[in-house]
Amino acid sequence: MPGSPSEPPGIQSSNRFKVFISYSRKDGAFAQELLTALDLLGFHPYLDKADIAPGEPWEDRLGSLIRMADSVVFVLSPHSVASKHCSWEVEEAARESKRLVPIVITPIVDLDVPEALRKINYVYFAQGQSFSNGLVNLNRALKADAGWIREHTRIGELAARWLERRKALPLLLRGSDLDDVLRWMAVRPADAPEISVNQMAFIEASSKQAGAELEAKRRLRWQVQIGLGLTSLVLAALALFVGYQWQITAATKEELAKSNVVLNVTIGQLQSAKSTLARQNELLESQNSQLETANTRLERKLTLRAAPLGNQPYDVPAGWYPIATKLAGAVAFIVDTTKPGEIWGSGVIVSGKQMNAKWDDKPVLVTAVYVVSAHSRFDAHTIRVENATLVFFGPKGERQTAHLGSVLWESDRAGVSMSSIAGKLPSGAVVIANLSNEPPVLQKIRHLTKNDEIGLFDQRDVLKNPGNARPIVFVGNNEGRAELTVMIGHLLGDVSAIYDHEPEAFHYDLLYTHATLPGASGSPIFDAATGDLIGIHLAGQLCSSGNACMGRGVSMPRILAEISAGTTANGAP
Repeated sequence: MPGSPSEPPGIQSSNRFKVFISYSRKDGAFAQELLTALDLLGFHPYLDKADIAPGEPWEDRLGSLIRMADSVVFVLSPHSVASKHCSWEVEEAARESKRLVPIVITPIVDLDVPEALRKINYVYFAQGQSFSNGLVNLNRALKADAGWIREHTRIGELAARWLERRKALPLLLRGSDLDDVLRWMAVRPADAPEISVNQMAFIEASSKQAGAELEAKRRLRWQVQIGLGLTSLVLAALALFVGYQWQITAATKEELAKSNVVLNVTIGQLQSAKSTLARQNELLESQNSQLETANTRLERKLTLRAAPLGNQPYDVPAGWYPIATKLAGAVAFIVDTTKPGEIWGSGVIVSGKQMNAKWDDKPVLVTAVYVVSAHSRFDAHTIRVENATLVFFGPKGERQTAHLGSVLWESDRAGVSMSSIAGKLPSGAVVIANLSNEPPVLQKIRHLTKNDEIGLFDQRDVLKNPGNARPIVFVGNNEGRAELTVMIGHLLGDVSAIYDHEPEAFHYDLLYTHATLPGASGSPIFDAATGDLIGIHLAGQLCSSGNACMGRGVSMPRILAEISAGTTANGAP
């Protein structure tokens, strides 16, 4: 399971100090015992348990495990010093500037030990030595300078991502993040690992880009100041000219009238110059606002969960990341103010005019009707609209809130509700305007009634033609965690089904591979290629033993059709 001690670090273990154990397969029993002991001490240890087949690119796999680790423990024995894989792991850890802690479990010849380990103090677990005593010494070595080491790992991962994305400028450090990293470098403990080549290149590129952006802003400010100065000179010259004309034409009314004409022209030019300067200032403010919004979207922290398409691999279009990053700002978590700390579901902010031509262009929240309702007639998890608070998460996980006004429209049949927003949305929030208004062309799946069993969904029937599956992106909440989660899935088919006891309740029309967990109700579903809003997620866990789990939702065309028909939650016009 993800998060167990024998696997790489995952979401559930992100707060624990990560330790990669390098060992020879012949010392596997000791490595497993050490892994259990470190887990009990509060670390997140893991090791590579999989066999390496001939021709497999094992270096990529092991390199990724080492890069994610905060420290690397090397199990020294005659078997490990003779292993080319173990020697490579030592070299890779040294290249990444990871903290190496060698432990001895069997007497060895020091000259056989890799050079990178010979200069480091050993921790002894050898025969005749106390295992608990060795564990105490290992615990002390791993916890030394732990905070600085954690930051070393984080910056290493940022640098690796920057290099993998061909040194993309948006991934560089900026502002207070860059300042924090520079201070971190300045307080490096004497015994801590060196800054790696990749980390140094990443930090230097960030500093250089920050200087270039600052210089660009200075040049723009200087250009505006020059423009103001030139305008002042022109106005002063015009004023002198008018004064001179006044003096030489005061003798006659005709000359005075001519001077008045010149003065009027001058005043008009002055007003025009002021208007031009005002437009330039507005343009500058707009550009700064767009830059701040773009940075907010690019720096947003997202976790990723992908749904399997049966037992077949599938490709997701390369454009899913900018789509998810841009649209994540439109996703809000929904909290009941009467139950602090609990997140019941998600919702998406859309333009009111896109949903109903009679509504104005103010933002509207769309979510599942059993998450937010005007009447709370479903179950204990439903939030009354007056008790609902929207939570938006910024790029560093900071919380921003907004409140709902009233329910504009809701429908049991469609399974969704729409509510107005009271006041303004937080800075960086996005309003979706691209809605899919045409039903997707999908394979038709058999009609189900409330009497059908889940077992009727056989994987061979649902995935008859997986080549027609349409990649989709969910952005929302999972298991009540206070973090945005991106979920990748495939839209499989059009299903007409009723699953509740009431014959007219929740008519789903979308079926897709299931990547969500409890708490994802109301999450928006986007087309992974275009970014269009396809529908709203309502329920999951439709699966049987040995088959792929499915998710169910309602499409935007069906929602729009229900609104156009003018029906309410009870079916009345």
